[in-house]
Amino acid sequence: MKKVPGNDILALRREIAAIDACILEGVSKRMDCARQLAALKRARQLPMRVPVVEKKVLARNLHLGTELGLSPELVTELTTLLISHALLAQERGSHL
Repeated sequence: MKKVPGNDILALRREIAAIDACILEGVSKRMDCARQLAALKRARQLPMRVPVVEKKVLARNLHLGTELGLSPELVTELTTLLISHALLAQERGSHL
């Protein structure tokens, strides 16, 4: 994180807004990938939900989150939310 001279509140709020935009762009890309994955799974008659993969995703994110100094609770909540919405999008084939 870059330092903002004098802890200018407006500058920090602008930085947070920019970070939020990046996060939402990343989530949008993730959802696009989830829909593409769903199409492949349907074509190959594979189940949409694979609990072993979900556990690996959570473990990977917990490891990264720990390296980034994030709480396990936050990482678990975010990962669970992302997986849930990806599954909904895969099942419905739409933006959620």
